[in-house]
Amino acid sequence: MDTRIDIIAHSPAALAIRALEKSGYQAWIVGGWVRDTLMGRVPHDADIATNAPWEHTKRTMGDAGYAVHETGVKHGTVTAIVSGEPIEITTYRIEGPYFDSRHPDYVEFVDSIELDLARRDFTMNAIAFHPTRGIFDPFDGTSDIEARTIRAVGDARKRFEEDPLRILRAARFEAQTGFEIESATRDAAFSCAHL
Repeated sequence: MDTRIDIIAHSPAALAIRALEKSGYQAWIVGGWVRDTLMGRVPHDADIATNAPWEHTKRTMGDAGYAVHETGVKHGTVTAIVSGEPIEITTYRIEGPYFDSRHPDYVEFVDSIELDLARRDFTMNAIAFHPTRGIFDPFDGTSDIEARTIRAVGDARKRFEEDPLRILRAARFEAQTGFEIESATRDAAFSCAHL
């Protein structure tokens, strides 16, 4: 698989990244857009992760002439409307415990894209892309995509205990992609199924 992703220089996501970086922040495209592009699928909405606090993101994007909505500021997220496209921009974060087994009790904002990616469910969803720097893949999600494998980031049992709906998400990815859930992730899913 070719891990170079071509992105149009004036795409809404690239414009948002440029606005943030012009103000001295880091920014990456993350999540499903990166995964789907690497899988050869047509990507949909691009989400951005940044080290900018949400208030700074709001101000920066507003100063660049984009409408900005406070869509999830508790979790560091604002949505900027760039060239008519909504772009969710979220501050890098780690998550506290999940006492309701669905939502973290709190989030802590951090200054590291790697820490932000480490909280995600599966390696194929823990890849970041930058229009000029390319792929950042600390958990080897591109290799798992090439191998058609669904693997949890870090400790699979912990990922499923945090949010048991991730078990269904793994099954959905398996059904949609034909990928195989790797053995440790599958074992953890079965052991956490009661959740």
